[in-house]
Amino acid sequence: MKKEYFLILMLVFTWSCGFSQYYPYPKRQPKPKPPAEQELPGLGDLEGEVDGNVQVGLASWYGIEEHKRRAASGEVFDKDELTAAHKALPMDSIVRVTNLENGM
Repeated sequence: MKKEYFLILMLVFTWSCGFSQYYPYPKRQPKPKPPAEQELPGLGDLEGEVDGNVQVGLASWYGIEEHKRRAASGEVFDKDELTAAHKALPMDSIVRVTNLENGM
C-alpha cells in the first residue's frame, strides 16, 4: 500500500512539474549613441562666462575593468568616450580641464 501511495505521489509531482513555464526577461534596448561631432547647444555662449573657480589637482581615470559598467551618473561607462567626474560639481556641469604640462 505504501508503494502505491509513493508511486501516485511521484506521478503527481512529475506531472505538476510539466506545467511550469519559462518567462524570459525582456531584452534591454541599447541607448542610441549621439553623433561623434555633435555640438552641444549653447556651448558657444559660454566662452566669456567664467566664474573664476580654478582648481588644481590630480586627475584619475576609470580602468579597463570598468568598461561597460555603470558610472556614478547611471550611464554605462565607455572607455572610448570623453568622460569626467567631480565630487562636488553637479551632473551635466560643463568644465574645462587643462593639462598643466602642455597647456592642452
